[in-house]
Amino acid sequence: METSRLETTRPDPKRLALTAGLAGALAAFANAAVYVIARALGAMPEGVLVETPRGAQPITLAPVLTASFVPALVAALVLGGLVAFTRRGVRTFIIAALAVLVVSMLPVVTTPGLPFGMRVALGAMHVVAWGVITNVLVRRGV
Repeated sequence: METSRLETTRPDPKRLALTAGLAGALAAFANAAVYVIARALGAMPEGVLVETPRGAQPITLAPVLTASFVPALVAALVLGGLVAFTRRGVRTFIIAALAVLVVSMLPVVTTPGLPFGMRVALGAMHVVAWGVITNVLVRRGV
């Protein structure tokens, strides 16, 4: 059975770091678009507050950008470690990324007081970030 190039390559740290930045920037840009559209449609009202480490606050564009960019950096570290230390690092990464997506949906579904449209918009942002980050890292990072 032939092994894929992606499964046998050791990651180049510089390439992975640059790809992580690209993945984060693309995910942030894509989720900014989702946020702006959802806001224009009334699905992201500022009057709805969510608990954060700094207390209850509305979801604005700044935390959306941060929450889209930072996971790309973490994902790149995970991908690099899996590729370097396991036989099927890319496959394992994709499965782990899917599991993280599912777990990340829990607050979207369980946070009390969120309007339905906001839940849909937040869920869409999670899927967009997952899709962009996972695809960019797997296709360009290793």
